[in-house]
Formats: sequence, structure tokens, C-alpha cells
Amino acid sequence: MATSKTTINSPLYTTKFTDTDASSGSSASKVEVSTSALNVGEIFIDNSVKASKMYLKLYNAANTGAVTVGTTDPHLILTVEASSTVKYTFVPNMVFSSGCTYSLVTTAGTAGTTGANVAGIKVEILVGS
Repeated sequence: MATSKTTINSPLYTTKFTDTDASSGSSASKVEVSTSALNVGEIFIDNSVKASKMYLKLYNAANTGAVTVGTTDPHLILTVEASSTVKYTFVPNMVFSSGCTYSLVTTAGTAGTTGANVAGIKVEILVGS
């Protein structure tokens, strides 16, 4: 996982969170986006390197220690088809009142715990003002 945060000068968004290697291991990694409340406006997932469907689980949790992938109920689960990209836009923004942590897995639902085991899946999250 290689993450970064960039400040955006936009009337809609304040921050772009980028993970250029979201699920390179065989077990699901937990990635912290924010330790405080935030509003998510857009999420882009690039799964063009993986020949199977992936699921982005987003948790209303301030840190990775508050999440057990496979047990903790996600706030939201987003799908990206095999060998494709997808952009989700939330109007109004999706509210995460406690913070935001995510995991990218190969199985739908709460119970999925298997990572993609391939490098290069990209996740971008635009945080609203």
C-alpha cells in the first residue's frame, strides 16, 4: 500500500486521498483515511489489473484497530467489476461521523477477508468540505 493525501483547491472537495496499491496481500489490509469525521464525495477504484471482481468495504471507524475485517459491519460496500474502473459519486456527501477506514477484498458481504494478492489496484477518495 502506498498512500498519500493532497489538499485540493475546489469548492466541492478539500482533500484527495490516494492509495496506489490498495490490496497487494493475500489477506485484507486495513487502511486509515481519517481519524476524525469526514464527508466523502467521490470514490474511484481502478481494478484494471485484477481479473476478478473486488469489494471496497468502508468502515465508520477512526483507526485500523477499531476494525476487524470479516467481523466488523461495514458502513458501506462498493463493487468494482473485474478488469475495470468505477467512480461512485455521493450527493449529498456520504458522512463518516467517527472517521474512515477501508479494506479491499475479493468476497462480498461482511465476512470477506481475502485480499486481491496483486499489486496496482488504485483507490482515490475525494473528501468534501
